[in-house]
Amino acid sequence: MKVNMTELAKITEKDIKTVRKRLNASTLGSEDVGREKMWDRAKALYVIYEADFRQAGVSSGDSNALDLNAERAREAKERADKIALDNAARRKELLPAESVERAWSGMIMNAKTKLTGLPSKLAALSNEPEEGRRFFAESKKMVDEALAELGRQS
Repeated sequence: MKVNMTELAKITEKDIKTVRKRLNASTLGSEDVGREKMWDRAKALYVIYEADFRQAGVSSGDSNALDLNAERAREAKERADKIALDNAARRKELLPAESVERAWSGMIMNAKTKLTGLPSKLAALSNEPEEGRRFFAESKKMVDEALAELGRQS
């Protein structure tokens, strides 16, 4: 994934001057897209954090380097995910959980009401009273089983 310098500064929570200095001092190439330079996110993050690794006394051959690299990458991903969620919320692509729950609860209650009314409607279709009672009993049993199974899965 390609990102610009501003996005890298947000992800790393570093000053844009620091990000620019570290990227310009590296051999990592960028891609010109319009008036902006874009970098490969993973490689750029490594370059930006490399000075922090050295300052912490971690060399690339050190067994602790892998943990620090993994932790920095995880942290950067968490920040990027937070930015993505904030952007999605700003674009109104996310809904409050309460609204979704309320809508689904209403739909489920409507479906349950319709299902529980089926046995009576099926029984009314029969011309024979005994057959109607049998339809009612069998269909009620099936509806009750289906609702019980749905209740167990939630």
